[in-house]
Amino acid sequence: MRPPLPRNEGPLTLTRGAADRALVVGLDCASPALVFDRWRAHLPHLGALMARGAHGPLRSCHPPITVPAWRIMASGLDAGQQGVYGFTSRVGPAPDDLALTHSGLFEAPAIWDRLGAVGLRTTLVGLPGTWPPFELVGKLVTGPMTPEGAPFTWPASLAARVEAVSGGAYAFDVPGFRDLDPEALIERVEAMTEARFDLISALADDDDWNLLWCVEIGLDRLQHALWHAVDPRHPRYTGPSPLADRLRAYYERLDARIGDLVARCDDGDTAFFVVSDHGARPMEGGVLINEWLRRQGHLRLKREPTSPERLALRDVDWTRTRAWAAGGYCARVFLNLTGREPEGIVTPEQAPALLAELAAGLEAIPGPKGDPMKTRAHLADDLYGVNRRGAAPDLTVYFDDLARRALETVGADSLHAEANDEGFDAANHDWEGLLIAAGAGVAATGRVEGAALMDVASMLERLLGVAEAAR
Repeated sequence: MRPPLPRNEGPLTLTRGAADRALVVGLDCASPALVFDRWRAHLPHLGALMARGAHGPLRSCHPPITVPAWRIMASGLDAGQQGVYGFTSRVGPAPDDLALTHSGLFEAPAIWDRLGAVGLRTTLVGLPGTWPPFELVGKLVTGPMTPEGAPFTWPASLAARVEAVSGGAYAFDVPGFRDLDPEALIERVEAMTEARFDLISALADDDDWNLLWCVEIGLDRLQHALWHAVDPRHPRYTGPSPLADRLRAYYERLDARIGDLVARCDDGDTAFFVVSDHGARPMEGGVLINEWLRRQGHLRLKREPTSPERLALRDVDWTRTRAWAAGGYCARVFLNLTGREPEGIVTPEQAPALLAELAAGLEAIPGPKGDPMKTRAHLADDLYGVNRRGAAPDLTVYFDDLARRALETVGADSLHAEANDEGFDAANHDWEGLLIAAGAGVAATGRVEGAALMDVASMLERLLGVAEAAR
């Protein structure tokens, strides 16, 4: 096991213990290129925070995915230490022992645990990975992936207040956002965001918190639908568009609500952070990783597909399969390992050579026009020092440096596809999110480089004067 990592405070100049409170506003998928440069003149409140503090890109984590990235940010502990690697998690030995990730699967403490241990209170609103609700010293309103009608607050009595403040309009996410037309999606996201910030403002006014951390998911949902309208690098970009204006207007809406929230809390003793878990970049297509594994003879099926279809694990012939993959922004490749999988056929002695073969082959897959791609395949031990529950993928593959998704489709003529196998998608995740910090204890240093998502919890602990916990 790798020794504990030292806690890193990043490039900010911070005064230990200078803040009584910290307000963290998370904007899932917020783009530093838009906030810091292209649309900065349209975002006066974020601009004011930048002017009085520090700002810069925030390097995301492995994997740069909403779940588990927000909990990694809130703990300073990587996906291996958390035991969570995506929206779904392996919860048993069989390949199909997959479940939607929930709060009970995160195995490492977060900053609210460390604050609570010394009597400081936390209010959480909308953080992905917080359902089902759990007990903490403070208040919790769960985030995306909360089932309809399920309990969603701690304490339970807080639910009535959420309903009262929002007039029953509070939403955790926009279900089926990839299937909505742009206008309908924009309307749904705007309504969700207004209700969320109404609640955040009401909870901020309670003045019973030392850390208030909220996350708005709407920006991510809009950019997955509209990114082709704003990014000239996108294959479908056609020039200035009304959809680009609508996305900018949503950024302006966020800016105004953040400005109001800061004004409510700006008592001279509060530190302010605005952060995103990752950025956005054009989705240039997808790579059919399970089709590649099938063609290489590593994945065998009980029946051969006659047309393109998404891989169903029930169709896999495990007695002859050496590897399979879960798709998404990155590929999670698992060996069918003896002693781990119920029908494993790859021995631990064979695994290193097979993984090296898979990594080399995947990195060598050319682009759709035969051009080289910037694909990287990482061994679990290279990314994570701990493998909680044995759930870490044996290989994590980023196709063309996140320009292309990993698709689970088999039976296609080509290894490449233009569309996402989960529906329309204009954006992939990018490595750089953003960080803006200002207020109590934060020196006005302007633009900074080298900040990392893994360091945010340490920054907050320093400002609040909390002793750093060993990792």
